[in-house]
Amino acid sequence: MTLLPGCRDSGVEVFGPATWSFGAGRLTLKARRGHTVGLVPTGEGAWRRDPETGTTFILRRVEP
Repeated sequence: MTLLPGCRDSGVEVFGPATWSFGAGRLTLKARRGHTVGLVPTGEGAWRRDPETGTTFILRRVEP
C-alpha cells in the first residue's frame, strides 16, 4: 500500500498503513505498528470507518 505524494491527510500519514485485506465487503487497513481500521463502501470510491467515526476516505486504484 502506498500513499501518493501530496496526500493531505496527516492522520493517514501518522497511521502509516502498511497492508490491507478485503473480505465480506469490508476493507481493513493495517498499520506498521499493528493497529487496524475497518472500512465499508459508501459508493463512488468513498469508504467510511466501521463503526462510523471520523471523516470519509476517498480511495482510488493507481496502476503501477
